[in-house]
Amino acid sequence: MKGEKFEINIEGLGKKEATLVTIIKSEEKNTEYVYYSIDEEDGSASIYASKFVNKDGKDIIKNLDDEDERQYAYNLFSETYKKLKDKKEN
Repeated sequence: MKGEKFEINIEGLGKKEATLVTIIKSEEKNTEYVYYSIDEEDGSASIYASKFVNKDGKDIIKNLDDEDERQYAYNLFSETYKKLKDKKEN
């Protein structure tokens, strides 16, 4: 699953090819956040976060429209990464 490529429509950017980084479930919000990277024209890559929502019986990826939720998702990613890094170093 990690590294899987898919197409996503990002508001303001249009359709882009993305590479799955990881999926993290927030027990606090009972939501699964999906993190993916998109290659930029300058050769760098940006990481984005979205969430899974159920629409008409299907799970779809939805952009995070709320700034507070976007910040929560990025903090969740940072904390999870830090815990994994600390665990690996010990």
